[in-house]
Amino acid sequence: MIGYVASAGVYHLHDETWTHIRNRFEREAIALQYIMPELHLTIIDFLRYTASSVFLDLLAATKSGKFWKLVPEIIMYRIAQYWGSYRGNHYHRKLSRERKERYFYPR
Repeated sequence: MIGYVASAGVYHLHDETWTHIRNRFEREAIALQYIMPELHLTIIDFLRYTASSVFLDLLAATKSGKFWKLVPEIIMYRIAQYWGSYRGNHYHRKLSRERKERYFYPR
């Protein structure tokens, strides 16, 4: 039997490499392009979102007393997250460019 318990804790764990994390966010950004095609991430967005998230995560790690333990993991995760999002957001442009070349310069 399955039931809903509002007070139940939820544990979410991904046992992934940094490449897997980047690829997961890339896939999500590709899907998001179909939902919100007007959404565009620039390299400046990547840098700003990464820096902001790293700063806030490090602040939380400091408050929890785990700053030094979590620094590398926080930085790597946020880079993988936003770089994957940036790459996925630009995937449709790569496909568009390839289709344009095939159309105007068929082989």
